Amino acid sequence: IYLDLPAHLAYALIHKRGKMKELYEKQVFFLHKVNTFGKTLAKEKQWFVISCHDAEKILTPQEIGSKIWDVVRNLLSKI
Repeated sequence: IYLDLPAHLAYALIHKRGKMKELYEKQVFFLHKVNTFGKTLAKEKQWFVISCHDAEKILTPQEIGSKIWDVVRNLLSKI
């Protein structure tokens, strides 16, 4: 499962946290490259991609958790 969050929303979330711990967290361009690579890898490996945003709004942890559970429940039903 790949949790997809566009770079500008990830940066806003990091900034809201108040302290940037890592050098890469200070650069939106780098976050964009990481997101692009993650989506490419997810496609190559046939991972499920879960969008953690709705337009320009980050989903709540509960909404994301619900999406994850939907994927897991679907996979378990096939066993």
